[in-house]
Amino acid sequence: MSMHIPEIWAHEMNLQLRKRYVATPVFNTNFQGEIEGGGSVVKIFTPGSVTIGDYVSGSDMNVQTDPQGSELELTIDQQKSFNFTIDDVKAKQSVADLLNTYADEAAYGLRDVAEQHIFKTIAEGAAPANVKTLASGLSASTIYDEIAALKKILSKNRVPLEGRSLFVSPDEIELLESSDEFKAASDMGDEVKRNGFAGRVCGFDVFETLNLKEEDPAAIASGDPVHRFLVASVSRATTHAEQIVKVKQFEPEKQFAQGVKGLHVYGTKVIKPTAIAVLKTKFDEGTMV
Repeated sequence: MSMHIPEIWAHEMNLQLRKRYVATPVFNTNFQGEIEGGGSVVKIFTPGSVTIGDYVSGSDMNVQTDPQGSELELTIDQQKSFNFTIDDVKAKQSVADLLNTYADEAAYGLRDVAEQHIFKTIAEGAAPANVKTLASGLSASTIYDEIAALKKILSKNRVPLEGRSLFVSPDEIELLESSDEFKAASDMGDEVKRNGFAGRVCGFDVFETLNLKEEDPAAIASGDPVHRFLVASVSRATTHAEQIVKVKQFEPEKQFAQGVKGLHVYGTKVIKPTAIAVLKTKFDEGTMV
């Protein structure tokens, strides 16, 4: 194999990760700095407010000089790896082809794990007043009103109407599909093609994902229902930075095999807590889709 193949894999895996994220509509990648590995720190710049004033014809306008923004630090605190080998003897097809196939599978797995972290960070980073917890689960008769309440939270916080996204599980999608207010993606033709896109409701683009479960070991151990959350937000609320920093091909010393290992590092930070609304619902662990 060419010595350049690991570099190609790293480049392709970075591209595949970005293409596959369902969460893309609610995070941005507006950061500065190099990601060299776990522990790296990058900078996030958030602009200050622009003053709006009256204009009087023939009079000089007041000039706002250098609106003060803020600079935050984002620590790359997540490190995930993969490491697999293909047996030269047992392989029934080209080992090179198999390595490529499994590298692609690794990218899918890395995306799934990273997305769980992204949604957990977003849900935990919402302003406390923007989080509502239901004593029971949702139903076909209540889901629309609860989503409308999330819309109201964002609107009262002056979150722009444009670019609002809502993330729900397959269970909520099933409930929405029985609602007259829900416009399913299947009825929209080629209007939108995005990962997980399911349709529109209450001004939200709705996306389906299984990565909205709130892990609560104590609740699971006791047999109590655990929470799943619905997340409503916009891209300005959260910054995410990531990089596949290492991909290496290797041959195990004591095997006739070839392997690939890699390292994915990333960090996620909520920068506008008031631009996130969260609904926590109870569900039975045994009935999760």
